[in-house]
Amino acid sequence: MLLTIAWTGVARSGARIAVIELVPRTDTEWREQDLDVIEQLRKELSSHPGIEVMSADEEKAPFAEPAEEAWIPLAKRALEQLARGEKFTASLKPRKAIKQLSGALRILRAIFPGLKNLSSLERAHLMLGMTYQALGKGRQAEHEYRMVLLLNPSRKLDETTVNPVVVEKFDKVRQRLVTSMKGSISLISKPQGARVYMDGRALGYTPVTIPGVYPGEHYFSIAAGGYKTWFGVLRLKPGGLEKREVFLQEGQSIGWVRLRNQMARAGMGKMRVKDAQELASALGADWLLFVSIAHMGGAATLDLGIFESGGREVGTLGILTAEGDGIPAAAARARRWIEGDHSVPEHKTFVKRRKDAIIGDTHKPLPPPPPPPVEQDKWYTSWWFWTAVGAVVAGAATTTTLLLMRGESGIDVQVYR
Repeated sequence: MLLTIAWTGVARSGARIAVIELVPRTDTEWREQDLDVIEQLRKELSSHPGIEVMSADEEKAPFAEPAEEAWIPLAKRALEQLARGEKFTASLKPRKAIKQLSGALRILRAIFPGLKNLSSLERAHLMLGMTYQALGKGRQAEHEYRMVLLLNPSRKLDETTVNPVVVEKFDKVRQRLVTSMKGSISLISKPQGARVYMDGRALGYTPVTIPGVYPGEHYFSIAAGGYKTWFGVLRLKPGGLEKREVFLQEGQSIGWVRLRNQMARAGMGKMRVKDAQELASALGADWLLFVSIAHMGGAATLDLGIFESGGREVGTLGILTAEGDGIPAAAARARRWIEGDHSVPEHKTFVKRRKDAIIGDTHKPLPPPPPPPVEQDKWYTSWWFWTAVGAVVAGAATTTTLLLMRGESGIDVQVYR
């Protein structure tokens, strides 16, 4: 996995740093661990006086796919309808309330990936369920209560603020849900490594199988930088297995994603200066610090490179372990480089770089293969031994041939053409 850290400005008062992920779709099984390593590195960088780590939103630019502009006014309209529906419910006008609440719910279901959270969806389902129950529509009310619990399994209603009849029915729906047979949902995407969200909760990266899922309708979205977010409602039967393969469509930021992937493929120290400069300009950064995370035998290493905006080459800082004091050493090494110290220190967390392997200071190169044994002194390599073997074999072959020709062997030899 290749990451970049953009250091906006040299080590001075107010210097800002952005930690930008370059290749999110590799080593997905290590994804959470890698994110933890990067978070530790960000904290180390921010601990230096005069350094400000940029926000997560700033870090993702320009690779993050922008939200649909049309969703903003739609979300506002949905919240207005939701508020009107609540007022109609409170004033005992259930039919008018259902019209407003249903309209708000349709909009929210159509744009839910653009919402900061799904609390408004949960609120719409709950209010709609309460209104259905007031009209005596028990089945519709149970469906809406079930949707509330799928979005928020820990949701409880307070009898001091909610009608006890509603609380009783809501708890019955909860009891039936928790005793129902769970199933699984399996998701595959192209490209793989996309982030998966179910009911607003992040659940890993594709390909992924989610076990222990309650039956019912679940809100899913799959997002990857440079691609439009896929979203939909998947219905799971009790004890069932729902499979879905998703092909993500390219978005507005795909060009930047391809650039970072190109830099990742080139590797540390071999990136094109043109690409690094283009990225630095897009970020408004004075420095780019590249970090490639590799996993060997369960251990992680950080391969570091650095580029100054307007510079002529991408420098290499070395390879460090991602354990112990390796992360603080990486932050300190980058700071020294920016201050003008380009020497590679002898540090126990640094490891040596070889053509095809990374060898740590606690490892030693493999010994050379042993020399071939000296054969000339062995009796079975002597000329007289092999001469005798040849004479015996030749004599046996001559005797066998004579016997076959004379017919004394009892074997009938025929030649088929």
